Amino acid sequence: GKNKAAREKALAKELEWVRKQQKGQQKKGKARLRRYDELLAEQEQEVSRSNLDGITIPAGPRLGDIVLQVDGLAKSFEDRLLYEDMTFAVPPGATVGIIG
Repeated sequence: GKNKAAREKALAKELEWVRKQQKGQQKKGKARLRRYDELLAEQEQEVSRSNLDGITIPAGPRLGDIVLQVDGLAKSFEDRLLYEDMTFAVPPGATVGIIG
């Protein structure tokens, strides 16, 4: 969008400046060269992110009406029994929260 266009314009301007630099003028432009490197790094990051936007994982075929079925589950912590003989099913579209 707008940010990308502005960054590309600034990068082109800085690249032109870098190419025009004489050997004797390098000391004055270290900050500007650093800024050019930063702009270049930002552009590379943006390209990497935009490549990830194109990855699509299609949904697999439905295999049944139950996502998760648990029978007789028990959990203890050291010598303390937290729960035992827990049975439950998680249907498609259910909201599940795990704490801990």
